[in-house]
Formats: sequence, structure tokens, C-alpha cells
Amino acid sequence: MIYLVLAFLWLCVALTAFLLPRFNPDAPPWTIPGSNISIGWLALAFLIYNLARWWTSRATRQQDRRLLRPISRPTIGDEPPDPRVEIRAGPPK
Repeated sequence: MIYLVLAFLWLCVALTAFLLPRFNPDAPPWTIPGSNISIGWLALAFLIYNLARWWTSRATRQQDRRLLRPISRPTIGDEPPDPRVEIRAGPPK
């Protein structure tokens, strides 16, 4: 769940970084210092990373759930008694 929350956060940062210059051209650009690369690209990379982590943790959780399923075992009385078995009263002689 935390990975989805972080992915949503990075999506908001990326949208803000890409759309802010469109709405307010006079605002300072959101770029990586020393370059002309938008912070939005970095936020998109983190978004993809968090979605991948969420997807793999989800798949792992499903496998764990399958391993924890109870094993169905036959209960006593489900099968007819075996005629080859002799039950005697008392200890063997």
C-alpha cells in the first residue's frame, strides 16, 4: 500500500513540474540544478520504480497466500472401513 501512496505522490510532483511552466511562465523552472532537465522526469522515474515495487510485492503476497492455504485432509468417516483390517478386543495373544 505504501508503494501506491508514494507512486501517487511522485505523480503529483511530476504533473506539477511539467504543468507549472505552462500555467505560469514567469515562475522559476523546476529543473535539476546545473542542467536543463526537468524535475518531472526524475519524479516519473520514481513513479515507475514505486509501481514496480508495488506490483512485485503484490505478486509475492499472492504466492505467500497460496502457500498458507490449509491442506484439505480427509476426515474420519469419509471412507468406508477397510475390510482387510481386523479389530480385536483386548491385547494380542
